[in-house]
Amino acid sequence: MIAAGLIVTLALGAAHADPPDTGTDDTGFWLHQVQGAHHDAPPPAAAPQADQHTQLQPAAIVGHAACAGADQAAGLLFDVTFCPGADPEPLPLTLGAIRTAFARLPLPAARLAIQPPDGLTLVNFATNFFTTDTHPLLRRVTILGRQVTIRATPSTYTWAYGDGERRTTTSPGAAYPRLGITHRYVRTGRYAPRLSVTYRGDFRVGAQPWRAIPGTVTIDGPPQRLRAVEATPHLVGY
Repeated sequence: MIAAGLIVTLALGAAHADPPDTGTDDTGFWLHQVQGAHHDAPPPAAAPQADQHTQLQPAAIVGHAACAGADQAAGLLFDVTFCPGADPEPLPLTLGAIRTAFARLPLPAARLAIQPPDGLTLVNFATNFFTTDTHPLLRRVTILGRQVTIRATPSTYTWAYGDGERRTTTSPGAAYPRLGITHRYVRTGRYAPRLSVTYRGDFRVGAQPWRAIPGTVTIDGPPQRLRAVEATPHLVGY
C-alpha cells in the first residue's frame, strides 16, 4: 500500500500580534509542507530514486515560548529539532511590568515634624508642619531576569491636620522661622495629624537613559499626637 503526497499542518500556541507595550510576542510555532511516502513493498527497479522516498524539509515559525513545548510534539513531527543549541529569547520588559514593580516597592513614609514640639500647640496659633524627607530614592529590582533601577522622587505632600482639614502641596514645608505650611486649630482638643507623600517614578536598564514610569505611588505616614490648648494670660508685673 502506498501513501504519497501527505501534507501535514500542525499549529501549537496562538498566533497573535499584541501591541508593543504589552511585551508579548508570538509564542507558537507552525509546521507545514511535510511530504512523505510509505511503501509496503519495494518499488520497481526502474523507478527513479526521487519516487522511492521524497521528504521536504519542514518549514517552521518559532516563537520564543515554543521551544519549551517542542519535546511534547517530537513524536508527531518526525525527527525535527526546532531549537538546536539555542535558548529562548528573554521576554521583553514592559512598562506594565515596571509599573507593577514600582507600585510594590517598600517605599518609606515621610516623617512629619510639628512646631511647637512635644505634642502641644495653642488654639488660633500658626502651628508649623514640615518634613525633611525630600530626596530621591534608588531601588534595584529584577524584572523578567533583567536588572532595573527605579528612582522614586517625592512629588507632592498631603497634610491631614486631624480636624477635618487637609492640604496638598509640592512644598515639604520648612522649620521655623520660614513657616511654609501652617494650620490654626480653632478649638481645644486632641488631634492626630498625619502626612502622606506621593512619589513619581523613573527607571533605566543598565546605563540606558532614564524613562518616566506612568502613575504615582502614595505612602501614608502614621498619625502624630497633638493637643491644642488655650493660653491663659497672667499678670506678672509692671
